[in-house]
Amino acid sequence: MKTECAADGPIKTDDLHHLREGDIFVDSESGQKFRVRKTALPQQSIGGPHGVGDPNDRSLRRLEADILIPNRMNEQVQKVECRESLEDLVQCIKKEGSFIGMRKCRKELERYETCQLAN
Repeated sequence: MKTECAADGPIKTDDLHHLREGDIFVDSESGQKFRVRKTALPQQSIGGPHGVGDPNDRSLRRLEADILIPNRMNEQVQKVECRESLEDLVQCIKKEGSFIGMRKCRKELERYETCQLAN
């Protein structure tokens, strides 16, 4: 667990085990008093004016970086940049049938895949 003060970030001490939630800690260097808050979350998740995160934090969470951003990029490619080749592929599959269409529509599928890889 991290022990943090509300004003200046982490407390500068090596022994944090004797401190409990709500205790008052006096900094030996500056003489300032801090109320102890213990949390397992990083500072940017609990900081900020309302205690729900720093509004100026520009770092990405793992979910955003690994899942949400790539999904939005794929949607952009499908809807905007490769729209014509996707429509051709869908029309071919509708015409040929869904199961057999994947074999007969190889040309459209290859065109769509190259468009995706190019963007």
